[in-house]
Amino acid sequence: KRYNIVSKQEQQSQLHSRLEEYVKSMPSTNDFNDSLNTFKINKESEETKIFYPIPAGVNFVSKSIASTYPNDRDSIKLALLSRLLTFNYLLKEVREKGGAYGAGLTNNNGALTFYSYRDPNLLETIDIFNQKENWLNIINDYDNIKINEAKLNLFSQLDEPTIPSHRGLDRFTSNISNEEIQSRRDFLFDITKNDLLEVASKYLVNPSTSSIAVIGDETNISSLQTNDPSWNILNQSQ
Repeated sequence: KRYNIVSKQEQQSQLHSRLEEYVKSMPSTNDFNDSLNTFKINKESEETKIFYPIPAGVNFVSKSIASTYPNDRDSIKLALLSRLLTFNYLLKEVREKGGAYGAGLTNNNGALTFYSYRDPNLLETIDIFNQKENWLNIINDYDNIKINEAKLNLFSQLDEPTIPSHRGLDRFTSNISNEEIQSRRDFLFDITKNDLLEVASKYLVNPSTSSIAVIGDETNISSLQTNDPSWNILNQSQ
């Protein structure tokens, strides 16, 4: 186990003691694993699908695909691809046309994740996230202007001021040095459309592992299972 504490130097000793007390009070790993085994996952499908029903007229949808970690060059390509598809496709299709409050694609900690929130059109959004081969056609339609706009958008995040509590966080969570961060920035300049098509084919068209989780409108259960019986429906006691 590793913990990250951000504080003044003179507070470190006191915080370390309190953290030790907190860790000792936590349930054991076995207790945690037991709580995860309260329901069985249907493994007949290549993709794990979990739906947690709530009494609401909207849905919170997430589809995650195994990707790669920050020290891999594909990671920065996927970060750019995420910006490109979020602002040029997903927001238009899922938010503007579909009525969701928000939608997008991110690549963090080894997972490429589609998401939407307060989304009234569950099945349509899932179809958009699952379209696979069509992603290549969508990306191929974008010219260098759109790709450069996505690069500028990504640079605005990379270059934003770091708040004190996040200083050194990249090194702690991903073991990325300042020199490697600069190298990633330099590499971003050289990414081409072909690079984006390459990672889209690798991770979106032919994913190694993926899963979908939905917290959403309980009236969707029947249509979900009719459309795909491999969905795992949780009840509120699980």
